Amino acid sequence: MHGFVGPIDRLTKDNDAFRRVLFGATQMDLMLFSLRRKDSLGVGDGSARDQFLRIVTGKGRMTIGATSFRVRAKDAILIPAGMGFALHNIGRKRLRFHALQAHGGAARATPDGGRAGTERARQDMISEGGPADLSTP
Repeated sequence: MHGFVGPIDRLTKDNDAFRRVLFGATQMDLMLFSLRRKDSLGVGDGSARDQFLRIVTGKGRMTIGATSFRVRAKDAILIPAGMGFALHNIGRKRLRFHALQAHGGAARATPDGGRAGTERARQDMISEGGPADLSTP
């Protein structure tokens, strides 16, 4: 497996997909997100995985547990495993951010239902020099 090196801010700014897996590794995924005005992302009862988010463009309201924060470009957010969270776009433009999500070593589901699709997407990304899009339509 190869690693990932790329212009993450530009890739995030250019992303219009709600969720796009940029790179999948054995223990962690790098994903891009783009929330339209009034869109939200979150897990009410908490994710079983630690997550790191970095806002690239836009304004939002981040709720972790019972605490809410206003977030904007260049803000970093760390969500511990087990904490419920929600991120709401409160701006007029898209809220774009990238995220790292740990796996804990478990195999992930992919659109074709297996790790083979993830590996094919990785190889496509490496051979074409661009990100792998594993998002569902």
